Amino acid sequence: HRAQQGAADGLRDRAAKRGLPVNNKAPYGYQFRFAEHQGKRVPVALEPGITYPVAVQIWKWAMDGTPIRKICHELASNNVPAPRGGRAWYPGTIHTILTNPAYAGRFCALRSYVREPQQRRKESYGKSTCGKRPASEWVWLDDFPIIDPVVSWAGWEAVQDRLRLNKAESQRKAKRLFILGGMLFCGQCGKRMSGYSVPKQNWYAYRCTGQYGHYIGMKSCR
Repeated sequence: HRAQQGAADGLRDRAAKRGLPVNNKAPYGYQFRFAEHQGKRVPVALEPGITYPVAVQIWKWAMDGTPIRKICHELASNNVPAPRGGRAWYPGTIHTILTNPAYAGRFCALRSYVREPQQRRKESYGKSTCGKRPASEWVWLDDFPIIDPVVSWAGWEAVQDRLRLNKAESQRKAKRLFILGGMLFCGQCGKRMSGYSVPKQNWYAYRCTGQYGHYIGMKSCR
């Protein structure tokens, strides 16, 4: 526990006191520019990378009001590789891009943290769950330059407002507890099954989430 706390304090000091990113993982579409400082390579700026045009297109769709799943479908249809090299684009990946203030010219560190999962669905150990910190706990690196931001700050805030509104008005909130939720897997593709109901007909069932694969560029499960 002392070692973990020391590592966390070190990352916070790196961002808050030295004004440096906590790791060398740049946002999608960008790459770090490094310089030598006291014999070490230190990131000094964030500049456009090879996938920068894709990031620009994603934000253009978002500014036009295109739903996240539609953005996933468009990217997969155009055979654009996902950040990790796969063909399928997941809504969570697009949401991560659209909520990162770096695309609006402001670099922020320590926006997430790792914690113990509330429930382990398979044999694992350690802090294997990632949580999101509230904006009040973010560490802003105001002096860290970002070359060619994708959108303006006003445009970034407008997209955040729409994402919050979509979450508040979402009709996919669980209204019923399914006893086998998270425990069933499809016998054909292996994906997790989810519960759904038809109240007017008074029946309930489970179905494979892979049937929506065509929305993210994958073959739908039957």
